[in-house]
Amino acid sequence: MLVALLVAENSVRPILSSAIRGLLKWTNVQTVVLAVPARQLKDFAYLKSPTTEVIPENEIIPGYSLDYFADRLGDRRARAGWYLQQFAKIGFSRIAADNQYVIWDADTVALRPIVFFEGGKLQITMSKEYHQPYFAALEKLINQRRVLRFSAISQYMPVDASCTRKMLEKIEQIHCKPWIDAVLSVLPLQGDSEFSEYETLANYMASEYPDRTQFVRKRWFRYGTDICGHINLPTNSELEKIFRRYSYVSFERHHHSRTKHAIANAMLKVGNILLSRHLIRDERDATASTCQHSDQLR
Repeated sequence: MLVALLVAENSVRPILSSAIRGLLKWTNVQTVVLAVPARQLKDFAYLKSPTTEVIPENEIIPGYSLDYFADRLGDRRARAGWYLQQFAKIGFSRIAADNQYVIWDADTVALRPIVFFEGGKLQITMSKEYHQPYFAALEKLINQRRVLRFSAISQYMPVDASCTRKMLEKIEQIHCKPWIDAVLSVLPLQGDSEFSEYETLANYMASEYPDRTQFVRKRWFRYGTDICGHINLPTNSELEKIFRRYSYVSFERHHHSRTKHAIANAMLKVGNILLSRHLIRDERDATASTCQHSDQLR
């Protein structure tokens, strides 16, 4: 039984029903586990069903709380929730009933079929981001430099729990402390975002288990909020029509200006036209590219 883990809090509630419906319709996920702050459990109770389970975050990472992370982050305490959700996604590997699961961003809606595991390999979607602090943390944590020439930050990731547990054990052996505290200890706290669960897992898997990892291209749209807002979303069927050439859409809750709104609408219109005319390369598998030194990637 394939489980998808979504980590959420109240700000994402308007999107969750659509996100869950999309996963159950377009993927082979059979159960959605929704991890939320313990104090908000009642707010999410309406989502419980035979296919959706709601649990407190501290069930995944016992002994850790939002206040703990806030205290450890000092001047970056406002990012405590952002780090907590990443730790929960990785920490789920230690309590998962099955060896395979999917971490899926709670603000993202599947629109077309998505395969997470095929031929014994994780199907990890490539993207084009680059944020150097993520790889500085990776190197400090497990003495490993970036090996991928692309990003793996793409709203979701299939996970091999046994491999992930070995990564956590490696971190604990190197740093002689629980893995979460090890991550916090290597952050310079000079910026708001200094660790990525996606970049860490993808680079570790590509380096240590290349035979279990395959990288693929997916067409996805990041600026759904600028098209539809995020409070009263259209139905899933309507979203599939609006973003008809994309596999999934994200509804990030950032500051949105009129200019960004106009640009996002233009991007969607042009993207739909280009994709419909096959001027953008068809989705296909790609082999992970490797490099010797991270400075070659700049």
